[in-house]
Amino acid sequence: MRAVLLWFLFMPFIAASQDNFVLLSRGESIFVKDIQYRSEILKETGFKTNVGFFCTNEIAAVKNQNGYFINVSDLKKGEEHWAFRFQKTPISLFEEVDMKVYGAALPGLNRSRKPQKGLASGQRIDFYTNEEGIANRVNYTNLRLDLASNAEAIGHLKRSRTYQWCQVGLQLSGAGLFTSGFVGLGESAFRFTPAMLLGVLMGGGSFLLVEPIRDARWMAIDVYNKSATSL
Repeated sequence: MRAVLLWFLFMPFIAASQDNFVLLSRGESIFVKDIQYRSEILKETGFKTNVGFFCTNEIAAVKNQNGYFINVSDLKKGEEHWAFRFQKTPISLFEEVDMKVYGAALPGLNRSRKPQKGLASGQRIDFYTNEEGIANRVNYTNLRLDLASNAEAIGHLKRSRTYQWCQVGLQLSGAGLFTSGFVGLGESAFRFTPAMLLGVLMGGGSFLLVEPIRDARWMAIDVYNKSATSL
């Protein structure tokens, strides 16, 4: 399902210059020819264009030669953050990226096989926009509202929540066992007791649920999008 051809994540888009634009927070779209991200010490960050300079805090989204990006700073406690749209669907999917890379004339290329910080992978959903274009974090509470009209999608979403509760349960139980085992040592020399070992195994095992949680969310969104586009 997630094996989508996303080669364009690391290659520049060959698009007409007039397709580039800046969407201001007040709703105005300004089409530009040249656009480049600027981030310099002691200066405001933003985008330099052929029609002027736009500060980050007045921009909602931007389209340049590398793709479409939304400003998710408000969703990240006010710190400047950008997310790249790697899937344009009724529920569009975004991954957080480093705008210093994608805001340049040419995007950075991840030539290694290892994930590189700041570059999109297409394997992680950090944010999404609903059918009204409103950006949200990916979590059960938000998706439950935006996928509510599709029972099958909600079913997958509830499964992801079940996995989450199991994950939390394992972590709390593991921490409790480890703590009780440690306290039980009293003034004795430190050693791993069976309870402490079991606690470590339970805590570590909780990370095995990370992928099932992500997959269930992917399936929920995918089912919704397929249903919405078939109408």
